[in-house]
Amino acid sequence: MNLKNNIKRIIKNIVNKLNKIASKRERNILLISYSGYRDNLKAIGDYLINNEYLKKYRLYVYVPKEVYRAKDFSKEIKVIHSKLVMVIYHITSKYIFYSYEQIKIKPSKDQIVIHMWHGSPLKKIENLEREEKRENCFFTKLFATSEYFKTIMAQAFSCKLDQVVLCGQPRNDVLFKKNKKPEFLNEDEKLILWTPTYRKATSINRSDGNLKNIIPIFLQKDYDCLNEYLKKNKIKLLIKLHPAEDIKDSDMI
Repeated sequence: MNLKNNIKRIIKNIVNKLNKIASKRERNILLISYSGYRDNLKAIGDYLINNEYLKKYRLYVYVPKEVYRAKDFSKEIKVIHSKLVMVIYHITSKYIFYSYEQIKIKPSKDQIVIHMWHGSPLKKIENLEREEKRENCFFTKLFATSEYFKTIMAQAFSCKLDQVVLCGQPRNDVLFKKNKKPEFLNEDEKLILWTPTYRKATSINRSDGNLKNIIPIFLQKDYDCLNEYLKKNKIKLLIKLHPAEDIKDSDMI
């Protein structure tokens, strides 16, 4: 093991020991994301603010500066950019939420650490797609969206079944609210939403499967045929690409 890895291991052990003995602030809630303040994390943050939890609790959000967008945050939120400061808040906060990457600190007996994830594993994720399994359980509870996915999520994150909580994705609560019909949709039209997840990735160092087999998102020659079909059948089609989709070579219409 080289010097760099030795130093990392020593630091990790020190932080985990500190987390075991550090007293936790009962009113502190920490949300952590390297990928920006969005998805389930923002849904949880908005819920806490809208339901006046911040009269009792303090809300902290860690996002790196490179993915920080001021418009995403209200004045009630304390934003953290420093990883060192975030680790300090991590070992002193009672409640911690993830939706993407975890910080590799084992929860203490006085902490509640929730990993909400950000979808349902229709493809292999985490330890299910790795030949060499990693320690991957740095939470007290993990979300799954159905009984079917419960065992899969437990295997993917190498946790116990009783750590998996069956519930919906917090970001989807808005779907249960009564919303106005979109202005662009005529009375007799249907609406279809296409949210492809397989992609040629840019922001992360990977792609889903062989590049030759990636589902084509934009093929110019198919536009006219698709558009005519949609008009004929009175359908509006919305396409929401994956955030990591590489669109630099696509003709966006």
